[in-house]
Amino acid sequence: MPSGIAHEVFLNAFERLASFEPWEHNLTRRLLDGYKAAIATVDTNGDGIISAAEGDVDTANSNCPTGDNSCIFLSPRSFIASP
Repeated sequence: MPSGIAHEVFLNAFERLASFEPWEHNLTRRLLDGYKAAIATVDTNGDGIISAAEGDVDTANSNCPTGDNSCIFLSPRSFIASP
């Protein structure tokens, strides 16, 4: 799973309590629904799986602000611990 997708799932399940399915209080359901929502931004054929072609960073994607799939990957600098 691309790092940006995993980050979105985390945010949907644990951080966006008021904006992502605020009525859902079951953590398992929030994780599954968050996963489905994050995958849907890249999954062009709707099979629930990001294929190599769908997940390629250079593939055009109108759901990403940059117009390509770079938004589904976290930048390497995001892993640097702050002092």
